[in-house]
Amino acid sequence: MTSARRRRSQIPKLMKRILFGVSNIPLGAQIRNIENIERILTECASRMSDFSLKVLELPFNEVYMDPGRILERLKVDAKEKSPQELLEIIREYLENIYKEVIKKSKIHLWVYGPKYVDFISSEAAEKFTMEALEMAAAFASMIKADGLVTLLGYAGDNRKESLKKSIKMLREIRDLLLPSQYIGIEIPGKKELLGATLSEIKDALSSIDRSIPVINLAHYYALAGGILRRAEQFLEPIKYLYRESHAKDFIYIKISGIEVSDNGERLHMPLITNQPPLNVVIDAIYKFLVENDGVKAYVIVESPLLEYDAEYFMTKLKEYFEGVSRRASRGSSSGR
Repeated sequence: MTSARRRRSQIPKLMKRILFGVSNIPLGAQIRNIENIERILTECASRMSDFSLKVLELPFNEVYMDPGRILERLKVDAKEKSPQELLEIIREYLENIYKEVIKKSKIHLWVYGPKYVDFISSEAAEKFTMEALEMAAAFASMIKADGLVTLLGYAGDNRKESLKKSIKMLREIRDLLLPSQYIGIEIPGKKELLGATLSEIKDALSSIDRSIPVINLAHYYALAGGILRRAEQFLEPIKYLYRESHAKDFIYIKISGIEVSDNGERLHMPLITNQPPLNVVIDAIYKFLVENDGVKAYVIVESPLLEYDAEYFMTKLKEYFEGVSRRASRGSSSGR
């Protein structure tokens, strides 16, 4: 088989290795009661099925993750039960949601930790951050999510010492997860946050067992000043951080349109803004998958349009692969 034919025959398999998802509750999910986590995930699963989405990154929310509110919904009198009994009731409830909603729908569920992560500014900031992360980790563990995604946090004046503190704190959070779960460390959008350099993400990954990189290419593009134009420039962080990942069967990528400021991201935009250039990002993902046989790519859209932009990305991806196939066909014909 010629290289052109081989490349053309690989395309359907490559496309199956890309799993799309959204980073938030889909816009079209019919959610009226934010306290009802069962209804939230049922609606998410239905909406995701409509758009052929396989990965849900559920954001931290102290309302639907709060144990007290869950017990209240279940009409359990906390005064009549021991703490261990209450914990078991919550665990059984969330495990049932996993079985009946998440597992049946074949969704890869990830919990996204609090947006505000700060271990160094003050004792109050550290306490707030740890309590929120502990709640998110406990929820992720009981509902059997694939893992917990978080930022490394505020860098402060001494990035090296701040990173050490962050690693120490995130090891504690990691220990609250199940042995099968990962803690994902995301590239941030602002320069004053840890992880704004790939070396900081690398150091965290190498120091925290069961950690994976969450490669936010929109953030990476913004941190670089919005000047990246070649596939190789987006392929670099994917390859570099994949080498340090504790999971080798998948890579976790996030994408959005983004408005760039001197400090990194200003705000997230729809993908149609083409910042970063979508075809270039797709080209980078394609090259990574070709180079890493068997690895899946989770592509999580966090633009304001969520599932609609995921559908838009899928259309662009299909057009890209059709172009690759046509070029391979022409190359095969010319070689006869």
